Amino acid sequence: MELCAFNPASYYIVLFISVSMGINVHEFSSTLANEKLHKQAVDRELIKINQQKNLNKEKLKANPNKQFLEQLVQQDIDKRNEILEHLRQRSSRLDSKALEAKEKAKEQEAKTQEAESKAKQNY
Repeated sequence: MELCAFNPASYYIVLFISVSMGINVHEFSSTLANEKLHKQAVDRELIKINQQKNLNKEKLKANPNKQFLEQLVQQDIDKRNEILEHLRQRSSRLDSKALEAKEKAKEQEAKTQEAESKAKQNY
């Protein structure tokens, strides 16, 4: 039995496949790196936009002669009042549900006691 002799064609095929796989791995890793860098750049830009927005608000607040300040403050007040109203409504709904549950529990307890007393009378 003879071992397979060295064949230059098979050497080039193996070399070609290895190089091709290496290029694909490199392209894949560079694509991932580019996507990560892009996401970081977008995140940084969003942070800058929010910081600039907050800075602009503070500048408007610092200049009381601007009518935007009144609108901005009124919007903040309206938003806070709306949130408080939603909280009040939610708490009243929860209170009514709790009261309803207590009443149902009392009714159930009364029915249970009535059934027990009827059962005792039958014995």
